[in-house]
Amino acid sequence: MKSLKLFIRHFQKQKTTGFLSIASLALGITVALLTGLWCLNESRFDTFHPHAEETYRITRKGFINGESVTLGAVCNPAGPEVTEKLAEISEVTRIYPMDGFLKIGELTEGVENVYAADPNYHHLLHFPLTQGRIEDFENKTNGIIINEEWANRYFPGQNPIGEIIDFRGEKEIVGVMKNMPVNTAFNIEALIRIDAVSYLKKGSWGGNDSFMTFIKINRHADIKKLEAAITAHALEMFEPYKTVDIKFHLQALADMHLGHKYRFDYVKHQSKTLVVSFGIMALVVLLIGCINFTNLFISNSFLRARSIGVKKTNGATKRQLITDFISETFIYSLIGTLLAVLLAELFLPVFAQIIGYSLSIDFTSVSTYLVLFALIAFSTIVAGSFPAIYMTHFNPIQTLKDQFKGNKVSIVQKSLIIFQFAASIALLIGTITIRKQIEHMQTADLGFNKENVVYFEMNKGFRDNYERVARELKAHPDVIEVTAKGSSPLNWNQGSSVKRVDNPINECLMEVCFVKPNYFEMMEMPIVQGVSSFGGHDSLKYCLINEEAAKILGADDILGQRISTTFRGDYIVKGIVRNAYTKSLYQKIDPQIYQVLPDKQHGIIMVKTRNNPKEVIALVQTMWNETPVNFPFTYHFLDNSYKELYQSEEVASKIANWLMLIAFIISIAGLFGIVRYSINRRTKEIGVRKVNGASLSEIITLLNSTYVKWVGLSFLIACPLAWYMMRKWLSGFVVKTEMSWWVFLVTGLIALLITVFTVTVQAYRAASQNPVKALRYE
Repeated sequence: MKSLKLFIRHFQKQKTTGFLSIASLALGITVALLTGLWCLNESRFDTFHPHAEETYRITRKGFINGESVTLGAVCNPAGPEVTEKLAEISEVTRIYPMDGFLKIGELTEGVENVYAADPNYHHLLHFPLTQGRIEDFENKTNGIIINEEWANRYFPGQNPIGEIIDFRGEKEIVGVMKNMPVNTAFNIEALIRIDAVSYLKKGSWGGNDSFMTFIKINRHADIKKLEAAITAHALEMFEPYKTVDIKFHLQALADMHLGHKYRFDYVKHQSKTLVVSFGIMALVVLLIGCINFTNLFISNSFLRARSIGVKKTNGATKRQLITDFISETFIYSLIGTLLAVLLAELFLPVFAQIIGYSLSIDFTSVSTYLVLFALIAFSTIVAGSFPAIYMTHFNPIQTLKDQFKGNKVSIVQKSLIIFQFAASIALLIGTITIRKQIEHMQTADLGFNKENVVYFEMNKGFRDNYERVARELKAHPDVIEVTAKGSSPLNWNQGSSVKRVDNPINECLMEVCFVKPNYFEMMEMPIVQGVSSFGGHDSLKYCLINEEAAKILGADDILGQRISTTFRGDYIVKGIVRNAYTKSLYQKIDPQIYQVLPDKQHGIIMVKTRNNPKEVIALVQTMWNETPVNFPFTYHFLDNSYKELYQSEEVASKIANWLMLIAFIISIAGLFGIVRYSINRRTKEIGVRKVNGASLSEIITLLNSTYVKWVGLSFLIACPLAWYMMRKWLSGFVVKTEMSWWVFLVTGLIALLITVFTVTVQAYRAASQNPVKALRYE
């Protein structure tokens, strides 16, 4: 009660300082709550599965085409065979990504995120059912489990159990599972059985290698020995693995989301470095809030120095004074935390839009209150310890005679404000660099032109009549060109081991791309050597390769040479195409072989438009409806598809923007406090200078000079730290922006302008006062 009365009395005397103290703490704690909630959720993906600690994914790593490549999926027999052979493995299950067309009555719709799974998948991957029985999925080969979203979309207000739908054949709905929780790396909307898909039933080593395979191992198994045993078995079963030095590895189920993004990977990923970095940044912002509180508290305490002297003179012990300070700080922290909880609840919907999913603060959980208590304790100790300990060292005689100058306190405040601005400047440099990298990825020269290209999957009518469809589309005034490809440029559709017939030693794994003859011209991919081979009637015998493939096969004499592929025979190389970054910029350019897309072969049609794609899309829709339609028309813009590759970076940029903004707001409040403190101490000095003829501008310049030096020092501290952190982050990209000098210059100028403005506003008010009043200031 005594502490509360003390808090109320001091707050009423210094309302501005008190309000800024609470606001800075509240903002810092709000940032810690929201960012901490996100970091905690990201780090706990898939820990809810019953056997998560014993469940691992089988991955493989090899030295392919001069590059170390890790793959997140394996061949069909890998999991079952090693489970049968190795006693340390007690169970195995596989899932395989599917897409296709769902038919329910008269409705036909393209769907994704369907997975074929082994009947025992639920032993390792726990996605509970809300309707139906899992035993029916185990017993019925044609069973399908759908999620709640599908159930509500296709069977609103009905019980879907027992209904027959068509997805790669007739399937009976045997269960409805909950929608995927926000803390899983899987994105599954429906599950069918692997043995219900003919081409998945049987498989061989070296064949289909897109099976994500999970095993349950004994708790005390030696992971390294187990990996070596799995590798030994694979090398025994498939001799070519030896040539690329394949090694099999086990990845913990709970590590997939924050682990390295592999090739042939079908789970949601987040950068572990990013999560850790933002956790640290949130703590830094909280620390800035606590430091800001300390600065403001010291400012207020200096004005209360005489009362401290009176208390000491009247017998108050150092321990009692410290207790008073800590108790008062605790009340500030408590109020700040309660306000932070309200702010966090208020901003959760906005935060959800930034991160892409909803989070909530669970007020029924004991851990929530433990976290809040920890935040209160942290802010109380960090923010209140120094003022409590240091202010009790005041000499009571000096304070009673008004001889206390607070010089040592000023030094501490300088250090704190320098740290605040150094952290804020570093955050700003990081924010600008992240934004710069995202824009660089979106505007980088990929080696082809992705702008104004609409693409869609062929139906049978378009596939069988491609030439007529292309002519009709090109007749439209808004269409520049039309071409076709076996799959989207973003996708690795087919791969093949390729070697020269005259020198079979240099064998490499290439991406095989099937394209129409005008593909390179429309996509602005120049042929740097040789000629296009796709114009003649015998073009099926020829191929083009990209520069990366030429480098491996021998760029000096590869033209005219015959190369051999694993599944499609031999081809003569007629030309070399410029390299193009067709995949994520996290990956190096793949060696590619281009072959002509045969007539009536499945693929996508790509249409390059001028300025009015809506009319072109409407035309395609009309033409689509006039053909024997076997699935609905859907389309994509190629440039948007590439933007979607960098969603996690977009999230990082938005979070960094908010952290930087809040850090600067808190730092400005701290600067306000210390300027106010300094000007209060120098009121008489300002009056004397004015009486002696100093102009208003001279006084403002004098007061600014000190703080400008502090910002300069903050800048010197922040720059190398930010440079190191951003260089490390950028190293993960194959194509990356430069650490430009102007980024550092702009951040320094922003910090300088904020400082000058904050100081000038208060200096002007002090310097504008009547000097007589200033000389009488007590």
